[in-house]
Amino acid sequence: MEQNELYPVFLKVSQLHILIVGGGNVAEEKLTFLLKSSPNAQVEMISPMYRKGTIELAEKHHVKMHKGRYKKRFLRKKHLVIATTEFPEVNEQVYADCRKRSILVNVADNPPFCDFYMGGIVTKGNVKVAISTNGKSPTTAKRLRQFFEDVIPENIDDLVKNLNEYRKTIKGDFEEKVETLNEFTKGLVQKKKRMKIRIRGNSIRYRLTKSEVETFCATGRYEESTNFGNSVFTYVLEAKEATAVLDAEFKDNTITLFMSKEMSVGWYASNEIGFRHTSVRADNSELSLLVEKDFVCMDETIEDQSDNYPNPKA
Repeated sequence: MEQNELYPVFLKVSQLHILIVGGGNVAEEKLTFLLKSSPNAQVEMISPMYRKGTIELAEKHHVKMHKGRYKKRFLRKKHLVIATTEFPEVNEQVYADCRKRSILVNVADNPPFCDFYMGGIVTKGNVKVAISTNGKSPTTAKRLRQFFEDVIPENIDDLVKNLNEYRKTIKGDFEEKVETLNEFTKGLVQKKKRMKIRIRGNSIRYRLTKSEVETFCATGRYEESTNFGNSVFTYVLEAKEATAVLDAEFKDNTITLFMSKEMSVGWYASNEIGFRHTSVRADNSELSLLVEKDFVCMDETIEDQSDNYPNPKA
C-alpha cells in the first residue's frame, strides 16, 4: 500500500507573512479556508481583480490587497505563498521564484508544484485535527472532516483544559509525569462499561469503575442511558463550578448529578471513596445523593469486575 510521507505541522500563521496570488474563486476559497482556521493570520493578496466576497472577507480580517499583476518583489519577507491564478505560466513562475528564495509555496490543484497541501481541518476549541490524502482526493478529505466534526464531542475542549490543570499538580520528572498522565487517561480508550445507578425513594446513588472515574475526572462529564424503545432515560455525572459538594436535577428524562469541580479534579488520584450530600429541594423535601467508586464484590458474581477498585477487605 502506498504510504503518505507528508509530515504534519501546525503553523502560527499570526506570526508569519502569507501571500495569495490571484483574486478569483480559488483565491477566495483558500482565503476563507485559512481565515476560518486562523482568523488572525497575516495575509496579503495580489491580483488585477477581486471578487466581491473576497473583498468583504479581506476587509473584515484586515488583509492587505494589492491591485495589479504578480511581480517577484511581492515575495519580499514572505514565509508562505499560495498561487491560485487561472494562468499556469503565472503559477509556475510563482513556484520557481519561491523555490529560489526558499519560500514554501502551494500552487492550487497542481500537486507537483506544491511544498505543502491545505488539508481538511476540524477545530473544537483547543483541539485541532488536520486531514491529508496526500493531494490525491480533496473530496475525501472534506468527507473525513465532516465525519470527525460529528464524532468528536463538543466538550472535548473541557478534557484538554482539565488535563492541563491536572498536569500542573503532578510531581516528578518528565518520564514520571508522562507515565501518570498515561495511566490517568487510559480509561478514555478502554471499552466503555456501565456506570451504575440506584434509585430508592428520595435517594440516588452512582457507582463508577476505575476507567469511568478516570474519564469523568479528565473530561468533567460521564453519562449513560437506557433505551426503552419509545423513550430514553439518561443519567449524568457532571463537574460544575460553584457547586456545594453534590446537587441534582431531573430534566428532559435525564438525571444529572453535579459534583464540585474542585473535588472532581483530584478524585481519581485520591483515596477518597466517594461523596455524600443531602440536598433540600424547593418543596422542603430532602434528596440524598451519593457518588462513589465501585469496588470488587466479595460475594461470588458473574459480573465482570476487572475494572472495579480492589476491595480493601479482600
